[in-house]
Amino acid sequence: MGLRKIGYKMNVGLSFFISTICLVLFITSLFYYFIRKQLYSEIIANLKSTVSIGADTIDTDAFKILSARLSSEKLSPEDITTIEKSAAFIKVYNQLNKNRDSKNGLVLYMYTLVPGKDGTHARFVVDADVISDKINKISPDEISEFGKQYDISLQPITQKALVEKLNIVNTKYVYDKQYGVNSVMGFAPIFDKKTNEYLGTLGADISDKNVAIFLNKLLVTGVIVTVVSLILIIGITLFIAGSVSKPITSLSEIVQRFSNKEFDVRASFDTHIREISDLINSFNSMAQMIQQHNTELLALNLSYERFVPVEFLSYLSKENIIEVKLGDQIQRDMAVMFSDIRSFSTLSESMTPKQTFDFLNSYLVNVSPIISRNDGFVDKYLGDGVMALFPKRADDAIMAAIEMCRELAGYNESRSALGLIEIKSGIGIHMGTLMLGTIGDERRMQGTVISAAVNLASRMESLTKDFGVSILISKEIFSRLDDPEKYKYRFLGNTNVKGNVEGVAIFEIYDADPAGILVQKDMTKREFENAVYYYGIEDYSAAKVHFLNVLVDYPGDTASALYLAKCREKLLQIRELSQS
Repeated sequence: MGLRKIGYKMNVGLSFFISTICLVLFITSLFYYFIRKQLYSEIIANLKSTVSIGADTIDTDAFKILSARLSSEKLSPEDITTIEKSAAFIKVYNQLNKNRDSKNGLVLYMYTLVPGKDGTHARFVVDADVISDKINKISPDEISEFGKQYDISLQPITQKALVEKLNIVNTKYVYDKQYGVNSVMGFAPIFDKKTNEYLGTLGADISDKNVAIFLNKLLVTGVIVTVVSLILIIGITLFIAGSVSKPITSLSEIVQRFSNKEFDVRASFDTHIREISDLINSFNSMAQMIQQHNTELLALNLSYERFVPVEFLSYLSKENIIEVKLGDQIQRDMAVMFSDIRSFSTLSESMTPKQTFDFLNSYLVNVSPIISRNDGFVDKYLGDGVMALFPKRADDAIMAAIEMCRELAGYNESRSALGLIEIKSGIGIHMGTLMLGTIGDERRMQGTVISAAVNLASRMESLTKDFGVSILISKEIFSRLDDPEKYKYRFLGNTNVKGNVEGVAIFEIYDADPAGILVQKDMTKREFENAVYYYGIEDYSAAKVHFLNVLVDYPGDTASALYLAKCREKLLQIRELSQS
């Protein structure tokens, strides 16, 4: 009987031993996998923030002095040595090292580049290692000294950062043949703080070796924890094997539920075995830590939902929205778009409140994604209108506007099929310097944009009603287009806008007009712009003739009809003055 009892305990103890080993390995593997996955995503986000902040801290006056020296066709070793001992070089060098050292060894290299003569090479300006490498007598071929050519022909991410002047991070390791390093590379443009002139690009590399060191430490820690746990398990198995199976089974069920993302589950049963109790406490502590981290992620997501648009984070140089404070602000050149539904008040009078909301949402759900697809973001919804920002190119705003008008045409077809009236919209676009920031109080704040450019874009949207057009853009937008001739446009002249002392030059973009109207505008474009020219030089008689010619071929041209009425009014005033 005693032998049978001992055998029973041994069998239970062996089952307990094997299942617990599997449990510990599972928990350790889960923890290691979770941390490894989180580490890489955080490295990418950290690197983008690092280069962005690093670029902002560069002394641009010193950097401009160094960039000017690169214009020399040939720099002798003596010239390079003199430059690297200069106050400007040392100042930028110290700033690079300070930024790199703040990352506790995570960043392997930090350096500044300017574009070379072709897209396959760049030139070093300052490298965070160049002075220390020379002191340590590193081989000259391994030193990124001032002005050294850097082959980037196999680095499309580096070429893109230099050509497009972007804050960009590659999400995969890139092998640098010249320096024999696998690394994740991040870049941020350096702009003159006074003139916003592009001066160069700051780069930073995180080596796979740096990441591997951290993971190896994590793995060693996991192995140590596993070994210690196994020692405890062996002791428990030897002394109290008979009472182990039930708590271990219960703990296994708890862990299984935890692995299914039930992060609030805890091991609450009691056991008189101290080692098992310690294991339960350890599990609960780990579960608490992971649940806390998950709660923080949920809080972050909720904060994102409250703080719209989330693109403000990147411009305010914040890693997550929790870091945003009241009064954070930054200045940027951007294109501003205002879009508004015409005669919305009249439309809403025929609808119930619910129908009004359903109508607005059905419209916005069609046009809002277009803004995102064209590298823009919605700053705010203005009832029946939208205010959007386009931080990259003027062309992005134009393409979005054209696509929005075409989408509206398709939307109107579906409304017509349901017997509903068609809706029209007006879009005004302007480009200028904006202040992005947060306003409000500590309990409730929101992102906003403040600038005269915003007001002018709004006024231009209002002008679309007067001119009877869908899209109006300012001269500032027109002058920054990559190729204006790829669009259908016509010059509408200089017009007075409320809030502006001087007249504003405006252009109509009519790519999205119906085919028949588009042909009529193409056919009368030269005649119309001649009429606008004569109106601008106050030759109202000549202008009147040309506007009448336009209306013969294009009777529905509201802009010509508007100008014609103004010409007649001006001529009448002149006649009355001459008779008085």
